[in-house]
Amino acid sequence: MEMNGQSLVGRIAQTLHARQFLVFYAIGLFALDFTAPLAATSLGDPRPLSQIFTESGAGIFALIENPTAAGIGILAGSLLALSWLRCGYIRSIVGRLHLGPAGARQFLGMLGIMLITQLVQLGLDALQRAIVAADWAGILVALLQLGVSLFLLYADYAVVISGLDPFTALYRSWQTVRANLMPSLLIIVAATLLTMLIALLIDPELDGGLGDVAGLLVVRVVAIGAVAFVSDVALIVVYVDSVERGAIPPSRRRSGHRR
Repeated sequence: MEMNGQSLVGRIAQTLHARQFLVFYAIGLFALDFTAPLAATSLGDPRPLSQIFTESGAGIFALIENPTAAGIGILAGSLLALSWLRCGYIRSIVGRLHLGPAGARQFLGMLGIMLITQLVQLGLDALQRAIVAADWAGILVALLQLGVSLFLLYADYAVVISGLDPFTALYRSWQTVRANLMPSLLIIVAATLLTMLIALLIDPELDGGLGDVAGLLVVRVVAIGAVAFVSDVALIVVYVDSVERGAIPPSRRRSGHRR
């Protein structure tokens, strides 16, 4: 597979080198996504942080189990902030440094993708809790998680890079997966395995309150944030390559859009 005369792997490596400073952007995004549900849950049901961490699910799940005005505010604020900053993050990978979206349409498109992702994760969490006693539960949830992850894989990139609305972006994401099934699987499986390895090494050591686990939580956030950065760059390069090869349409319309 070629991209402007260069191999896809070579282009990914070049982009990682040129945008390596954005790893701190990715770590910050993951830190916000990671801490908001914990904070929201702890306000509704104060417990040792390690216990909250073990039992917490998707961010919206905290609202269902322990709804508080402060918790709702934290999760709503973090969702808006993540949508805003992720637009800037993706724009920074493909162009100049940005801290936000190109406009309201792009922001609302990213917010829609974020909401859809949260609701899907909520459903998977609920399913896992409902069938936790079954021997086949883990395999079923893992397969569903993989399928959903593939379907959503390129949606937020499509919103920012191609200027699409959330539902068109979901379809464009699936088109991109079909056009690049092997690279997509390799990237998502590698990122998932690395994330699981980090969790297996760190999570069993998390025991106690914030003061007891703060150091390990920082290591966990930095490590997984770095993995997320590498996978984001790889997937964005695959997406852009697909557009340039004509494997997927560049946008809904041929007219230009702001990145």
